[in-house]
Formats: sequence, structure tokens, C-alpha cells
Amino acid sequence: MAELLRIDKFLKLLKAKGKPDLVTINFGDKIDYAIKLMIRNDFSQLPVKKDGKIIGMISYGSIVRSMLFLEKKNEKPIDLLRVKVEDLMEKSCWANYDSDLFDLLDKLAIKSFIQIKTEDGTDEIITSYDAIDYFRGNTESFLALNDIENCLRHIIHEKFDESSFKEKARIALPYKKNRVPETVNNLDFGDYITFVSHYWKKFSDFFGDKKICLRYLEKVRKIRNDICHFRGPLAKSDKEALKFISNWLKSKKNDVLTQVCSSP
Repeated sequence: MAELLRIDKFLKLLKAKGKPDLVTINFGDKIDYAIKLMIRNDFSQLPVKKDGKIIGMISYGSIVRSMLFLEKKNEKPIDLLRVKVEDLMEKSCWANYDSDLFDLLDKLAIKSFIQIKTEDGTDEIITSYDAIDYFRGNTESFLALNDIENCLRHIIHEKFDESSFKEKARIALPYKKNRVPETVNNLDFGDYITFVSHYWKKFSDFFGDKKICLRYLEKVRKIRNDICHFRGPLAKSDKEALKFISNWLKSKKNDVLTQVCSSP
């Protein structure tokens, strides 16, 4: 699992999604040129290079802060547009390419850009915008997955008494003999499929055709693994599948509620 969550894996996903090539500025260039480059490329910061190596970062934030810090009463303001980039740049925050992705996210919570030294020795930058833009594209799918799991838990909970659930799980999930789920909340997504299949007679009135139900759930399991293991941008068809299956399951959950409420 750790291998799948490395920063270099995430960087490849960003590039596959369309992350632009790295644009840098020389440490001796003027601030007015830096601003033009940022506007032209729609960036809020630029890596600063010296002798072919990134030595820091210049950003709108560092320029504005310098305007405040350099202000002095009764003296002519410094023309920052003519100042060299090296005089206003910030030190980079670094992360190793083989570090855990969550280490990167922790750093991005403090700094809006993180410098990455790749395995082949080249420099890359990952910004907070890169991370937000990537995860925002999957937000709706995460919510659909959450709805699907909530519906499954609710339906199973209504069909099986909590006091006897562990014993039922022991029978349905023999591969978990050393860690038998105590409650419905302890089931993995693959467990839902196995559990529902094993006790199908309990669920058939609500789920309808067994093959269709299990195929839906297996489709969700595969998409869920792709999302959780960061295997690339989710295809539009997969997003639509999650939305459809989520709505389908919600209707089944409502059927369960209706039967429970109408029971004597």
C-alpha cells in the first residue's frame, strides 16, 4: 500500500491529468519579468534557478510581503519591479519523491508549494492548487462511495440482529477467522459482497436479481480500489456508474425503511 501512495506516484497522476511543465525564472531576473511570467502562465509562484538548480521560490505573496517590510517613513519607496528576484524570493520546502503522499499534504497545509527532487535527480514542484484540483475532481465520487457503503450497512443492519451478527459473519466470512467483524461497521467492501451473497435469501426481496446486484457491487469495489490506490483520473463512465448505483441502492434502502415502518 505504501508504494501506491508515494509522492512520485502522485506526481505522475498530476502530469497525466494535465499538470503543466515546470516554468522557472533565473535568480538574477527582475521582479517585473517574474510577474509577467506568472500572469502569462496563470501561476501564483515560480521556482527560482541558479546554475541550473532550484534555490527558492518567488510568489505574489512574497512580493506583497516585501512591499510591507521594505516600507520606510519619509523615504522614497523602493521600485520593487526593478529589484532582482533573488532579493525577494522565499526558501523552498522540500519533500522526497519516495515519501508518503500524506507527508506532502501535511507540508502543503503549511506551505503552498513543495519542491520535489525526483528519482532521476530533476526538480519538480507540487502546489496546493495541484492537490486541490486533483482531489476536487473525485469529490463527487467519494461522496457516492460513502452513500453506497452507508446504504449497505443500513440494509444489513436491518436484516441482522446486532447481537448475533458476529456469528453470522463468522459463517459467511471464513477467511476472516482470526479477525471476525464484530459489527456491520467492521466490514470491508469486499465483505459486503460476500456477506450479501451468502445470505441472499434475506436480501432478495429488496435487491431483486442476484446477478445484477452482485455485478453492481463488484463494479463499485473495482472503482473504489482504483480511487483509494490512486490509479489515475477516474473515467467519466466510472463516475456515472457510481452515481447510478448510489441512487439504485438509496431506493433499496427506502424500501427497507418502508417495510420496517409498516410492520405491526
